[in-house]
Amino acid sequence: MLLLLLLMMMIIIIIITMMVITIVNIIYI
Repeated sequence: MLLLLLLMMMIIIIIITMMVITIVNIIYI
């Protein structure tokens, strides 16, 4: 149960990071 929660948190962090990178690329280009 705790492992599943940790995995979900990691996935959310990865998605947020990818979105931020995409936004930064759009701003800089």
